[in-house]
Amino acid sequence: LDQFVCRYTCAAVVSMTETMAVKGGKQVRKLDIGEAVEGLEEPVRDETVGLMRVKAKAQKDGQEGYVTLAGNQGTVYLEPYSALAACQRKVERAVKECSDSAREAGKYLEQKIEELKPVRTGPLAETKAELQKLKPRVSKIQTGNTDLKKKVVESERKHREAIAAERKKRQEAADRKAATTILDEVSALVSAQEETVGKALPPADAMAESRGAKEDDPLKAMDKAAADLEAAVASLAEAQAKIK
Repeated sequence: LDQFVCRYTCAAVVSMTETMAVKGGKQVRKLDIGEAVEGLEEPVRDETVGLMRVKAKAQKDGQEGYVTLAGNQGTVYLEPYSALAACQRKVERAVKECSDSAREAGKYLEQKIEELKPVRTGPLAETKAELQKLKPRVSKIQTGNTDLKKKVVESERKHREAIAAERKKRQEAADRKAATTILDEVSALVSAQEETVGKALPPADAMAESRGAKEDDPLKAMDKAAADLEAAVASLAEAQAKIK
């Protein structure tokens, strides 16, 4: 029954509370971005604040509570779980943490170098020299993080394009199938009309040429020919209407 389980991914930091009602609900804990939760019930609207809420279970620690799906200002807190989206968020979070750490390391390094700037001799001067040597390494890490961010963005772009291309391909295949079906139906319809007209015209032509002289009951024969022609014309009109 795993396919019937509704899962969500936390798209923005949000509180999990003990009660369905937002107001007065005691907080269980905060959900972090990228966390996966399992929906335990169908989402319910909290009429007092106009928000959709769902009872959920955090996969990380098993804690349960109610979570808001989206805020009144458009902020999405929980979005349908996707293995790919979850992976992308983990990568983005890891890249951000690495970038933040590198930035903090760079700031700390610059601060210490500035503090040791007046020192000319002794162990602290040697330390200052070693710190100076670390600057290119920190800079390289920061550049690497920037490149990694670009690669992540590019990867996501290519993935979106691949999905769009696949959707277009499937739509075109469906359109071709529909077009083939329509052509087959129209061809069958035209063939049927050709057969109807083919049966109606020869007797009518013969009747017109002989003026009914060859018929035992000319009036009856003419009425039948006229009726056959009218039926053929009506059938053609119906076919044209379907083709349009």
